[in-house]
Amino acid sequence: MTRSTDLPNRVLLAERLHQALVGAGKGSVAVLCLDLDRFKEVNDALGHTVGDTLLKAVAGRLRSCVRETDTIARMGGDEFVILQCRAAQPLDATSLATRIVECLSVPFLVQEHQMVVGASVGIALSPHDGTESEQLLKNADICALSRQE
Repeated sequence: MTRSTDLPNRVLLAERLHQALVGAGKGSVAVLCLDLDRFKEVNDALGHTVGDTLLKAVAGRLRSCVRETDTIARMGGDEFVILQCRAAQPLDATSLATRIVECLSVPFLVQEHQMVVGASVGIALSPHDGTESEQLLKNADICALSRQE
């Protein structure tokens, strides 16, 4: 678990993703990578304490978007990954990505500072976008980065 957000870290995510892929059989597993937009600006302008508080608020909003069976992990910095299993793909992953973008576009109020960060979300689905954990994470991240440009 990462201390600042109380979310699983990359090690725990890797374990859960491996288990999901093994257990999926012919089903699909979705990996959603999201990068916060303008987070570096918040850290630079308001400091790391405000940035850490913002990350906690983002984690809380992400929790409100997912099902209990989904896994949210913080990869570091302003990067998060959501693992979605046992869902009707690609519809459920697309629906979740839309909810996340909408939820994170609402302004945050952190220590009397109002800020809008938003997010870019990339989706990778097994087996189409990969059958191995690292491959799925890489493809979802590439997709998220291309959405930022």
